[in-house]
Amino acid sequence: MSSSVRVLIAEDESKSFEILKRVLTKNNWIVDSAINGEQALTMFQESSYEVLLTDLNMPKMNGMELIGRVRNEVTPKPLVIMFTAYRDANIKNRALELGIDGFFTKPVDFNQLFACIFEGLKTRRKNKRKEASLNIVQTPKDPDLIQPPFIGVEIGRASCRERV
Repeated sequence: MSSSVRVLIAEDESKSFEILKRVLTKNNWIVDSAINGEQALTMFQESSYEVLLTDLNMPKMNGMELIGRVRNEVTPKPLVIMFTAYRDANIKNRALELGIDGFFTKPVDFNQLFACIFEGLKTRRKNKRKEASLNIVQTPKDPDLIQPPFIGVEIGRASCRERV
């Protein structure tokens, strides 16, 4: 995995942020923090992140609202993973409806978290390469050999959701 992975952690609890940052920076990843969803959204407007790790409960804008806004307003779309102390299936289901890529309950199992991030980034990068290759068009010199282009659709989603 590239050493240039940029991660934004939206977490108002400094101890949780420091633990996550310490673990993620061991991979030489760039890790920034936001203490609430509002600040995180502003940071997305100023910079690009490949991964968003967000808590549920934060002041000013909670994790659910942040996820919805990121999915609707941020391009390119980051990998979004929620982590929370709540083990409520309704919370997880709502986050899934908003388009999260992963859901973890605290305390976070870092091996599972890394597996989720690596799998999600690998899938996204592979899909970007496929999209780029679809934009290459070669036209044969003989007009009689021109055939309609093949159009294919692939629908997929990285899945790394912890069981509730």
